[in-house]
Amino acid sequence: MDRLLEPFPFPTFYDAWYEKKPLLIKRRSPAFYASLLTIEDVNEHIGRAHLSAPALRLARNGVELEEGDYTYPDSSPNCHWSDATVDKELLFAKFYEGYTMILMEYEQHSAAMLRLRHEVERAFQSSVMTHVYLTPRNAQGFSPHWDPTNVFILQFTGTKDWMIYDSPVTLPSSRQLLYPGEWTRVEPTLTATLEPGDLLYIPRGFVHEARSGDAVSGHVTLELRALTYADLLQRMAADASADPWLRRPLPIDYLGVASNDEFLRHVHEFFDQADLPRSVKEMQAAFADDRLPDATDRLADYVKLPRIGAASRLRVRSVVCQELSNGGGKTVLRFDRKRLELPPSAGRSIRFMIRAREFAMSALPGARRANLALCSTLVREGFLTIEGSPA
Repeated sequence: MDRLLEPFPFPTFYDAWYEKKPLLIKRRSPAFYASLLTIEDVNEHIGRAHLSAPALRLARNGVELEEGDYTYPDSSPNCHWSDATVDKELLFAKFYEGYTMILMEYEQHSAAMLRLRHEVERAFQSSVMTHVYLTPRNAQGFSPHWDPTNVFILQFTGTKDWMIYDSPVTLPSSRQLLYPGEWTRVEPTLTATLEPGDLLYIPRGFVHEARSGDAVSGHVTLELRALTYADLLQRMAADASADPWLRRPLPIDYLGVASNDEFLRHVHEFFDQADLPRSVKEMQAAFADDRLPDATDRLADYVKLPRIGAASRLRVRSVVCQELSNGGGKTVLRFDRKRLELPPSAGRSIRFMIRAREFAMSALPGARRANLALCSTLVREGFLTIEGSPA
């Protein structure tokens, strides 16, 4: 996150800007995102990959095309891989007409983008998706709108003129979208031309729009869906059926419940007795279960695993929900969807790994043979990855 937000450290961003106000970072470093994504990478993906809707969307001036306008008909032999297979001739015809391509959840096609997603998720403990927007010359994909998510814009090619307006709804949810005619245009609070290497952060609720310049504009959107207190309250309320009184049927004249003091008393009692720590833990576990697994280099790890030794360098993958506990004569490591039971001596070495993130096996505390066995297990289970190319 410090690299992404450079020159601002993550704590400074979190305190001063996160969910408060937009942030523009001008870098004058066109190759800043080159290790993440280039126009050549996207060109190769579109040319070679199987594309389907709705993973690929097209929009112009706030109007999004129906899938049938750029996919093969069901009767075509070219859609045999899946329904809604994109017809690339139609795709580029629409691009020449000024339609923006949106490649949804691009982390499914890029190891670098997946690692970025995982690192941002780990920093915010919230789900993230990455989308790639390609806008043709002098075009606009969407009309003014706000998002119910926090958005980071990473410009990697071309330029785009952005206008950020007010925030009519404070921290809107996904149920509070902006529909045409519901917002009156005002003077923008921020205008900016993004160039390659620049970053723009837009908190949820801020109305915005953008238009490309005289060349193809490409940017990555990191969409961060923050967990809210409302989410936590809903998770707690899901246990309401455990209360026998709350399982009772509503009366036939249930409109009278609005003034029913007994009902309100039971609601207060339910929340007074609710297990808040358990609900928080369940919400974090649900977040971890929904993540896209980090399977990058798992095959390479299998190839290299028989040759690891004291000089090998390893790295902790971008896992979340790391929980380490000792008891009952064993160490228990929980991460993502897994629960590993390990020898009690493993706890000290795993704590070292979590702190260091990347390390040489020889630096681990404890016995070398035990650490070799531990690291081998953690590589197989996807907690560690082996640095360096396979021989």
